Amino acid sequence: MLNNMTANTTRTDGEHILAEAREKLREHTGLDLHPVAHQDDENDGLARLTGQGSAAHLFRIALKRRPTQTGLLLETHQESPSNRPPTLLVSEYIPPPMAGHLRDRGINFMDCAGNAHLKTPGLFVFISGNRPPPSWRRDTPVRAFQRTGLQVIFVLLADPARVNASHRELAKLAGVSTGSVVYILDDLRDLGHVVSRPGNRRHLRERRALLERWIEGYAERLRPRLSLGRFRGAERWWEQADLQGLEARWGGEIAAARLTDHLQPALATLYLRGRETGARLQVQCRLRRDSQGNTELLRSFWDATLDTADGDLVPPLIAYADLIASGDSRNLETANLLYEQRLAGYLDRD
Repeated sequence: MLNNMTANTTRTDGEHILAEAREKLREHTGLDLHPVAHQDDENDGLARLTGQGSAAHLFRIALKRRPTQTGLLLETHQESPSNRPPTLLVSEYIPPPMAGHLRDRGINFMDCAGNAHLKTPGLFVFISGNRPPPSWRRDTPVRAFQRTGLQVIFVLLADPARVNASHRELAKLAGVSTGSVVYILDDLRDLGHVVSRPGNRRHLRERRALLERWIEGYAERLRPRLSLGRFRGAERWWEQADLQGLEARWGGEIAAARLTDHLQPALATLYLRGRETGARLQVQCRLRRDSQGNTELLRSFWDATLDTADGDLVPPLIAYADLIASGDSRNLETANLLYEQRLAGYLDRD
């Protein structure tokens, strides 16, 4: 299910994008989109699509100025109830690779360049490859959503109370410099995620929106930098593995399976600390390099004090991000369950 307007799409931006996308759709297809209801908590309004000789089709509008593939995975793995109108993603520009991805996932979209995918009973439109509008340019992510910032945001999302920790403590927990923490908190203030409270206290707000941006950044910018490679061990080797004495924690499918009791892991994900841990693990568990292997090793960036009380598992937030980043439909279902059981209790509060 696509959520309503994202934090980086203001109402003015959204109205402009919708108007321009409507005009381009009309120009390319003769179809017209008429808004019939305003934004509520569930969507960015309802609109009816009409055209010469065709029946009217009702859509729920979802405005996403700059959608990313990971962000769409995060938001679409929950299906809308069958009695709701289908969702129509409206964006400034949908590049051809993403257009194909959306079409394959059955997601309707239209953009300000005239690209569109509309598929409902009695209607099919697919237009891709139109160049972006002159006003379009690639955004440079703010510093908070670059690699260093993503590490600090992880600490805040893992334990929002730590937003009141000292800069030095936050730097230690996130594995970054103290100077980096200062500008990252400034960015988060500008974005409205960190606000001041009486008594010189700070508060982390709009946590779910921050989580969604962090997940996108983690999957696309931070996680690839943590990768130590893919390996192959014996089939389901992890069921007999003992990590005692190793600075290693299970992530991904194995962590999620143990936290939710809802998944049969097919890929082992391990986060490692220490220079020798990888070599020791390969010998102890008989792992060999294989780009298509059943095991992935990554470097831990957070301080060990953030590890969970669940023994040899990564924090639930990392396991959740691993599942979303995988794009696997079974993992997305488990990610939703993991969120409800372990994260929603404090991340859905502001």
